[in-house]
Amino acid sequence: MMPTVSILILNYNSMAHLQANLDALTRLDYPADRLEILLVDNASSDGSVAWVAAHYPAVRLVQNGANLGFAAGNNAGAAAATGEWLAILNPDIRVRPDWLTEMIRPTQQDPGVTAVAAKMLNWEGTAVDFADAAINFMGWGNQPGLGSAQLAQFDTAKPLLFPCGGAMLIRRDLFLESGGFDPDYFAYFEDVDLGWRLWLLGHKVMYAPRAIVYHRHHGSWQSVASAKVWLLSERNTLLTLLKNYGDANLASILPAALLLTLQRAFLDAQPDPTHFGLPAAPMITPWRYYAYELWQLLRYGRLLELLQRAFAELHRRLRRTGPPPIKLPQAWQQPTADGRFQMPDIALSRLLAGRDVLRQWDAALSKRAAVQARRRRRDQEIFPLFQQPLLSNFGDAQFIYAMNQVIAKFKLVKLFAGHKKWAPPSPDVQALSLALSRRLLRLMDEAFALSQADEDAFRLTGAAPQPVYAVPHRCAALLAHANHWLWKLPDGDLRTVLTYLQQQIDQWEEGYHDDNQS
Repeated sequence: MMPTVSILILNYNSMAHLQANLDALTRLDYPADRLEILLVDNASSDGSVAWVAAHYPAVRLVQNGANLGFAAGNNAGAAAATGEWLAILNPDIRVRPDWLTEMIRPTQQDPGVTAVAAKMLNWEGTAVDFADAAINFMGWGNQPGLGSAQLAQFDTAKPLLFPCGGAMLIRRDLFLESGGFDPDYFAYFEDVDLGWRLWLLGHKVMYAPRAIVYHRHHGSWQSVASAKVWLLSERNTLLTLLKNYGDANLASILPAALLLTLQRAFLDAQPDPTHFGLPAAPMITPWRYYAYELWQLLRYGRLLELLQRAFAELHRRLRRTGPPPIKLPQAWQQPTADGRFQMPDIALSRLLAGRDVLRQWDAALSKRAAVQARRRRRDQEIFPLFQQPLLSNFGDAQFIYAMNQVIAKFKLVKLFAGHKKWAPPSPDVQALSLALSRRLLRLMDEAFALSQADEDAFRLTGAAPQPVYAVPHRCAALLAHANHWLWKLPDGDLRTVLTYLQQQIDQWEEGYHDDNQS
């Protein structure tokens, strides 16, 4: 007998999509007596709840009373559901008649499979929207093959680190027992966090290529200001790695990821380092860049990653998105007459993400302790599922060069390759890393505070932030110094690198003063 399934459709003013979604669900070949459909509403104001009640009376309504976001909204639906399995489905999706039958199939073939990812195509069915999952060491999820028209290349079932939350299946009791989606995420990367957590707890996530759905990609987020989206993404990736890495690996990765968050903010704002008495950014020459990359990848047997990087580079060149692969910024920003610097809203959103993580630090460590206490797999068993641990999600050449600097200094190639010369840091170094990471978060918090930007403007419920803010000298100086610290990271073991950063932060916190400070 087929198991009972509750289909959760999270609704927030999704009237334009619901008829196509629900009509397709009425044509499922799944036994009707084993199925329930729930519309989980996040306080919509477009009349969609009343419309569904009038036209689809068999659909159960769960009204949350407020916009809880993707994570908490679906958690509420899961609590109200009655099925053995949950099928979580975006409203802007239509399914094939055999979609649910094919989603259940892997769980019948292997009882260890407790979550399943569908193959998601674009609305026309001509290109891939989701058919694979990857992640880099910074916690940024990626969808290999996104936009590909070569659909047959994604016809093989395989384990994935995470299912896309837009069309996934999971055992209901496990979803509730494991904590579901982290409600603090609201949206973005909550599915990455859940999938990673499932593997840590000893479960399996499988991709079902014959379970096909059609998706209008990110339709509900097109009107949201980019800085608001970046805030969620930056914050949630940091929380994901903070909770899920083992102690030894977190010690190397968390400070590295925070330095690169600051680097992204620096590249957004581009304050002239020489204005703060610092050397200019290092000259990037193509032969040095590619020779170093090739040497590192071949040295540690990362041939597959070499091919992935080459393909990603070619893809960027052909699409002509962003700057050429090796290019210095055209101009470094100088202060205005009153000594203030112009800083774009996206740079400030990255700093605000650090403030958010700092505020949630104790709660995140508590969640981390709960997850780690139930760990059933070592990180090294899960790392192959990352697929692209050392690849950048950002196409900017300057950032990729900085990321490679961090990878080299924190010995991350050795860590992810399982190199015999990589030695786990001692408990005291692990403690030093956590303390240093918290100090980096405090610097981000301080920089955002100095900007005097309205924090509420970066929240989803607030008015749109200004495109550019005039920030004090010290705010820009912090980004310039963090950039300098990154490029001056010493060679040596993790203790050496962390001690250097600790000394630099000590000097900063003792008081950076400048006559031009405002």
